[in-house]
Amino acid sequence: LSFGPKSPLIAVIGRHQWARVWDARTAQPFTGELPHYYLVRGAVLTEDSRRLLSWADDSLAQIWDLSAEKAYCEPMRHQNRVVHAEFGRSTAGEMCLTTLSHLKSRTDQSK
Repeated sequence: LSFGPKSPLIAVIGRHQWARVWDARTAQPFTGELPHYYLVRGAVLTEDSRRLLSWADDSLAQIWDLSAEKAYCEPMRHQNRVVHAEFGRSTAGEMCLTTLSHLKSRTDQSK
């Protein structure tokens, strides 16, 4: 569960392979299901609530364009499972930071 810092939007995950954003004012979905291949572990909204960053056991972190309800860019692939991610700002602009597990993800166990 992640609240939009300056908006009524709430990012929700559960025991699913997707994240979804809800509008707290109307109690209605703001987006459809934003899919991953494995269990979604977390999601966070940007400061302006225009994008969502989600991560899952598929070793991917994905930024979503909420108005278009599609991927904002190619997924960020990692060698291990992503356990946490955040948006941040620097003098160069907005960035995405991820933290990885030291354990291999399900998709990497065959290697």
